[in-house]
Parts: sequence; structure tokens; C-alpha cells
Amino acid sequence: MEELERLAIELSNAKLAESKAKETRIECEEEICKLVKTADSGSKTVPAGDRMKITVKRGISYKPDMEAMLALKGIKLPTETVPEKVIEEHEVFDKKIYEKMLADPPMGFAKVLDCITVNMLKPSVTIKLV
Repeated sequence: MEELERLAIELSNAKLAESKAKETRIECEEEICKLVKTADSGSKTVPAGDRMKITVKRGISYKPDMEAMLALKGIKLPTETVPEKVIEEHEVFDKKIYEKMLADPPMGFAKVLDCITVNMLKPSVTIKLV
């Protein structure tokens, strides 16, 4: 039983250390993200001392409500096939075309915006030794 108790204590200590390490990692990532500015969608690599590079990557996710979009008959919607096509039937949402249309919106596009849920993705931080 002494061996089992020793192992249980060791496991408990390891889990506690792991939990603290995770908290520290998250805090460091958050601080790094504050220091390394990027666009809402994109990445940036910066030196971190003589032997490391840090890359911060940010992104955006779009979740379309295609049924609501299709109810907007006559409005040009972003699709895989033809960006200028008026949607009459179910099409697949194309993020790249949608982002282009955000930059230069066609008439009626404001109604489309109500059909899209936009979420900022959690930034990712990677470290590379050089």
C-alpha cells in the first residue's frame, strides 16, 4: 500500500503542476498577443531575443445562415461559383468572396450582414528556436 500511496501523491502533485503550467502558458500567450499587434485576420512573426522567433496568428470565423440569406431574393450573395450571381437556390458560402464584398459592398449587402455570425478566433502563439 505504501507504493500505491506514493504514486497517488506523485500523480496528484504532477496534475497540480500541470494545471499551474497551463495557467502560466495562457497568461504568457495573452501578454504576447498584447505586444505583437496583427490585423484581425493574419499573422506576424517577430524576433524574441537572439535565438527565438514568435508568431502570433489571428483569425475570423463566419457562420452563415444560408436559409435566411436565401430568403433575401434578388440580393447578390457571396458564393463559390459566381460572386455577381443572384441566389435563387442553395449555394455554398465562400469566405474569401464574402470578405471582398465587405470591402466594397453591393447594394442591399447590409441585409446579408444580419445573416452572418462573425467570431474572432482565439489567437495562437508559436515559438521557434533559430
